[in-house]
Amino acid sequence: SQSNNSTMMKVQKKQPTTTQVAPPKLIPLRPVIPKPSSITPNRPLVPPIIDRNNNSVTSLKPKISTTKNSSVIVLD
Repeated sequence: SQSNNSTMMKVQKKQPTTTQVAPPKLIPLRPVIPKPSSITPNRPLVPPIIDRNNNSVTSLKPKISTTKNSSVIVLD
């Protein structure tokens, strides 16, 4: 029974650590998305472009997105 306990403890320790490490990594990625909020000033200037490009390309380069749809690939 002792050997079982030791293995259980190890498994439990490994699981919590992985779960804790995963959330922190996801959180940093989310903050990066808010960045566009600073670009909000540009949004009002070109609202039609945002609708055409699903707000994805406009956040980075609204003018280029309208001229060339291929710009979406470049952003990716």
